[in-house]
Amino acid sequence: MTTRTTRFRQEKVDPQRWDRLKTILGEALEQNSLAARIALVARRCGHDTDLLEEAESLLAEAEALLKERTDSFEDCARNAACTFWQEGPPRGGQRVGAYVIARELGRGGMGTVFLAERADGQFEKQVAIKILNRGADTAEILRRFRAERQILARLDHPNIARLLDAGTTDDGLPYFIMDYIVGVPVTRFAVTQRLSTRQRLELFLKICAAVEFAHRNLVVHRDIKPSNIVANVEGEPKLLDFGIAKLLAKDEDAAQSTTEAQQHLTPICASPEQAKGDPITVATDIYSLGALLYEMLSDQKPHRFSTARPTREELALAVGEQVPPLPSAIASDTQTARLLRGDLDAIVLFAMRKEPEMRYATVADLAADIRRHLAREPVVARHPTLGYRAKCLVKRNGSRLVASAATVIVLAGVLFAFWARSQQNAREAAGMRAREVSAPASDIRKSIAVLPFESLGDNNSPSYFADGVQDNILTDLGKVGDLKVISRSGVAPYRGKNRNMKQIGRDLGVANVLEGSVQISGDRVRINAQLIDTQTDTQIWAEQYDRKLEDIFALQSELAQTITAQLKATLSAGEKAEIWRQPTQDLQAYDLYLRARAALRGEGAVIPRENWNVAVDFLDRAIARDPKFTLAYCLLSEAYVLEYRFGEGHSPQHLAAAKDAAETALRLEPNREEARLALARYYYHGLKDYRRTQHELSSLPSSAPHEVDFFILASQVERRLGQFAASIRDGEKAVELDPQNASLAASLAQTYSGLRRFGDSERVANAAIARLRGEKSTGLFLVKNDAALGMGNVEEAHAALGSIQNKDDSDYQTARLRLYLIERDYSGAKAFAANVTDEVKRRPDFWLTVAAVAHAEGKVNEERQANAEAKRLALLALVQRPDDPGFLGALAIAEASLGQKEEALRRARQAAEMLPPSVDAVGGATCEMNLVAVLVMTGDRDATFDKLSKLVKLPFGLINYGDLKLNPVWDDLRNDPRFDRILAESASPLPFNG
Repeated sequence: MTTRTTRFRQEKVDPQRWDRLKTILGEALEQNSLAARIALVARRCGHDTDLLEEAESLLAEAEALLKERTDSFEDCARNAACTFWQEGPPRGGQRVGAYVIARELGRGGMGTVFLAERADGQFEKQVAIKILNRGADTAEILRRFRAERQILARLDHPNIARLLDAGTTDDGLPYFIMDYIVGVPVTRFAVTQRLSTRQRLELFLKICAAVEFAHRNLVVHRDIKPSNIVANVEGEPKLLDFGIAKLLAKDEDAAQSTTEAQQHLTPICASPEQAKGDPITVATDIYSLGALLYEMLSDQKPHRFSTARPTREELALAVGEQVPPLPSAIASDTQTARLLRGDLDAIVLFAMRKEPEMRYATVADLAADIRRHLAREPVVARHPTLGYRAKCLVKRNGSRLVASAATVIVLAGVLFAFWARSQQNAREAAGMRAREVSAPASDIRKSIAVLPFESLGDNNSPSYFADGVQDNILTDLGKVGDLKVISRSGVAPYRGKNRNMKQIGRDLGVANVLEGSVQISGDRVRINAQLIDTQTDTQIWAEQYDRKLEDIFALQSELAQTITAQLKATLSAGEKAEIWRQPTQDLQAYDLYLRARAALRGEGAVIPRENWNVAVDFLDRAIARDPKFTLAYCLLSEAYVLEYRFGEGHSPQHLAAAKDAAETALRLEPNREEARLALARYYYHGLKDYRRTQHELSSLPSSAPHEVDFFILASQVERRLGQFAASIRDGEKAVELDPQNASLAASLAQTYSGLRRFGDSERVANAAIARLRGEKSTGLFLVKNDAALGMGNVEEAHAALGSIQNKDDSDYQTARLRLYLIERDYSGAKAFAANVTDEVKRRPDFWLTVAAVAHAEGKVNEERQANAEAKRLALLALVQRPDDPGFLGALAIAEASLGQKEEALRRARQAAEMLPPSVDAVGGATCEMNLVAVLVMTGDRDATFDKLSKLVKLPFGLINYGDLKLNPVWDDLRNDPRFDRILAESASPLPFNG
C-alpha cells in the first residue's frame, strides 16, 4: 500500500467522528461517479468545514486505494483512515525483537501491520510485523491473535507467508513477525500482466496447493479473497492473513466460532454457510476459492451488492440463493468467453454450490479438475457430451434409492423413464439436422435421390462447395410438388462409396439417382451431372457445365429445372420462381454460409464447441456482407437453438439471438419455408411452447411441398401435444423421405411404444434395421429392448441387447444394467458395473444403479456414497438448467431417498405442476412418474394407487404390463387388489387420440 500525506492527523481515533464519516462515505459509495460522491459528501457535511475536509481527503485516499486493491470501498476507506489517525505515538524507529520499525503498512480489526528492517546488522531483511492494537485487547481479540500466531507457526509452505518470530513489545502488546511480501492482489496481477486463461489457471493451482496444505494441517482460512493473496515480483502467489482461521483440531465452541466468522467475513467471497451462520468446514474455503477463480477468469465479482456493507439479509439472499451468471456470460471479450464456456463455467459453479456437501470434497479435487481441463480430459464438474447431459435426467433418480429394498430397485423403471426422455432429446437433436428438402410423390418414377457430389481438383479444393451444390440442387428439386426427393442425411451414407445404383434405389425407395462432380478453377466452375435409372442402372441423361463462378446460382437452378423435365414432373409457375430465386447476390457471403453449414453438419446430435464457434463467426461475417441474406439468418437461428437446447450455451442471450435471427429472416421473406421453420424451432426447442410451434407450422400452405424438417418437427410437436395419430402420420412421412436416418425410425418406434403398441414398434424398428443392414442401429435395438420388456418378454430383451455390436456404448450399458435389475440378478449387475466405461462412470444413472445393487446386498456405506454422487450430479444439472422440471423431479427423488419427505413431495409436485401432461404429453408423464416414485418411497399407499390408476391411462406414462409384472419396485403393492386391476389394464394398448 502506498502511503499518502494528508494534513489531518489525530493522536487517537475518535470513534464517534469515524462512525459519522463512515456513514457519509457509505452513502457516497452508492453513487455512480466520483463527482457524485464528492457532491454528496459536501451536502452531508453541511457547514462543518473540518468534517468536510476530512471526508474529502479520506474519500480521495479511498478512491486511490480502490484502484490498487480489490477490497471493498469501505475496506479501502478504513485503511485510508490509518493514515489519518494513530493509536498512540508513531512507532517508526521502535525496535521489536531483532527488527526496527520503518513505517506503518495498514490496519485491520485485530492489529496494525508495520514494515520493519533487520536491526542487528547480521544481514539485510525486510519483514512485516503485526502488533495488537492498543485498546483492542479484549479476550476475544487476544484469543484470535494467539490463534493466528499458532496457525502460522505450523504452516511452512512456499505459497504461504511464513511466521518468523513472535513475542511481546516493551509496552506489553503481543506481536508476530512474518515475511514481507512486495506485490499486488492476485486478481490485479492477472490483469496488469495480461495473463492468459491458462496462465491464470496455473497461478490458481499454486493457490490451491497452499490452501490444501493448510487443510492438511487442519486449518481452514475462512477469509480467502483477492487482497489476502498477493503475487510477488516473481509472480508467485502468497497466502496472507489467517486472522479468522479455524483450527479444526480444536474443539472450539461452535456458536462462538460461527459468530466470529460472521463478524469478520468479507461479503465478496463469503460462503452461504458463513452468511447464514452455519458451521464452517473446508467446504467454506472451497467456495471462496471458487469465487476467487470466478474473478480471476472473468475479471468480475460473482455477486454485486448495493452497499459496501450489505445487511445480513442481503448477504444471505445474494450468496445463499442467487446463482451468479456464468463467468463466460460476463467475460469482457468473446475470445475469453469461448475459453470459459463449458468446463471452466462448470468448475467454478461446482466449487460455488450453495450446499457445502455438493461442492468438491477437497481442494485437491478442485485442482485435479482444473488439471483435467488443461489436459483436455473430461472434467468431473460437467457432463462431457450432449447425450450425457441429456441422460443425467435418468440419474437424478439415484438419490432416492435409500428407501426400502423394493423401492430402491423399483427405480429401475423410473431410471428408464429418464433414459427414454434422454433418447427422445437426442433424436430431436438429430432430427433438427436431418436436412434438407423433400416432397412426397405418388408416382415412383418421379422419385429421386441426389447423391453427394465429388469435389475434384487439388487437395485444396473446398469440399464444402461441392456439398453446397448438391444441397442446393436437392433443395430446388424439393420445391417441386410433383417430385419425391430424399433428404440430404438420407443420401449422406453413400458419400465416396462404390455405388450400386440398384441397391441404392431399393434402400431409398427411389427410381432415379443424380450424381456428379464439382471443380473450381480460378473464376470458373465445372459441374458434371448424370441421371441414372436405379431399376436398370442405366444413364438417362448427362451433361457437363462450364460457367463463371459468379453464375453458380443460375447454373444450379438450370440443373434443377432440367432434372424436373427429365423426370416428366409438373412444374408450376410458383415452383419455377422458387427454383430461380437466388439466396444472395454476394458470392463471398455465400461462401461463408456454405462453410458455416459444413461446420454445423455432421454425425450425431453433438456439435463440437469449436465447430459451433466457427459456424457462428462465418454466419456473422456473411450477414455483415449481405444484411438481407435470409438463409444465413435461418442457419444462425438454428445454430443458437441447437446450442441452447442441446449444448453448453443454455443462456438467455443464446435464446434471444435465436429469436432475433429467425424473426429477421421472416421479415425479409415472409413466405419462405426455411424462415417459418426457423421460428418454429425457436418455439419448440427454445421456449418449449408447443402450441405456438404448431401455429407457426400451420402457417405454411398445406398444399405446398415441404422439407423433411417440416415433417420431423410436425411429428415431434404433435406427439408433445398428445396428437398421436397425426404424429405417427408425419413421422412415417419423415422416415419415407429419410430412410437411412436411424434416429427418425427409432423416434417413430418409440411413439408406438409410448402407446403400448409394442408390435408396431418392433415392426418399424425391424424394417429400419433391415434397411440399414445393422449399421448405426444401436438406438433401434434399444427400442426393441424397451418393447420386449413392455410385453414382459425378458428373452427378447436379451436378444435385442445382444444384437448391439458396440458393447461400450453408454446407452447399451445403461440398458443392460437395468435388465440385470429387472431380473434381480444383483451379483451380475455388480460384476457388469465394475467393467463399464469411464464415460458411464461419469453418469449419474450409473451411480443410481450402483446404489440399488448396494442396497440389495445390504452395504449401507456403499449405497450412501453412490446416492450422494448421483445427487451431486442432479444438483449440478439444476445449476445449468434450473428451469427443467425433470431435474427438479430428480432432486425430489434424491431428497426422498435421504429421508427429507416433505421437501421431496413439495418438489415432485412442483415439477408435475410445471409440466402437466396437458402441456407436454411426453415430459409431463415422466414428471408424474417421478411423483409416483416419491410417493412409493414415502409410504403413501393410497396416493400411490391414485396416481398409478391415472398413469396407466397416460401415453408415455411408463406404466406397462412388463414393468408392473417384473419390476421389484411394485412388490410391496402386489397383495392389494387395486394392483391387479391396474396390471390388467396395462396389458391393453392406448388409443391414438388425434
